[in-house]
Order: sequence, then C-alpha cells, then structure tokens
Amino acid sequence: MKLHLKRPQYPFFRMEVEEDLILCLIQKQLNIHWFLSDLENVGFDPSGWPISLESAIFALVGIRPDDDAYNWFLDMLTDQVKKLEESKTEYSTSEASITIFQALKGRREQQDKEKAAKLASLSHDK
Repeated sequence: MKLHLKRPQYPFFRMEVEEDLILCLIQKQLNIHWFLSDLENVGFDPSGWPISLESAIFALVGIRPDDDAYNWFLDMLTDQVKKLEESKTEYSTSEASITIFQALKGRREQQDKEKAAKLASLSHDK
C-alpha cells in the first residue's frame, strides 16, 4: 500500500522514505506498547525501559517532536491496543498501524498548514 508522503525537509535525509518502513515501525511500536501494557497488568513496572520508536517515526513522517506530539501518539497507541483487545480477530495490528499512520499524516499536514499560515501572517506584517 502506497500513501505517498513527501520526503521530510531535514538535511540528514538523503534517500526516499518508503511508507512501508513507517508502517512497519508503527506496527513494531504498537506491539511493544501492547506488550508493556500486558506487563503492567500483571504488576511489573516497565517504565524505565528505553523501548521507543516514536522519535524515528516522527522524523520519517516529518512531525516535529514535542511533548504534545508524544502524548498524542501514546494516546493513539493506547486506543488502538484497546480496540485490538476488544475485537479479538476482527481488527489486526496492520489495520491499527494504518489508522495510526493516517492520523500521523493528518497531524503533519495540519502542522504544515499552521506553519504556512504563520509565515503568511509574518510576511503581511512587514
């Protein structure tokens, strides 16, 4: 499945980024989140474990990482894990990953619009 993201505008990216890689990373992070949730349910505290792919996912999608973005992404993962647990066989991690990816893409597009509007207002102020 190709959703055609534009390449992020960071200088350290020199190659085309495939959406399949992003979906794979999201699916891995979803599985990690689900596993850590299961550990918490049996009384184990995995809070100090540095198992996180969010920064890589944000960079590949082109989202500026800040506390709001991380909290939003964590909420998305939690919601999708709940949906997976409730549906048993009717909803897969692939579908959940696509849902998260589309939300990330929408968030990036919203950030792009806000940035363009801010730049336009700054140019009108001059």
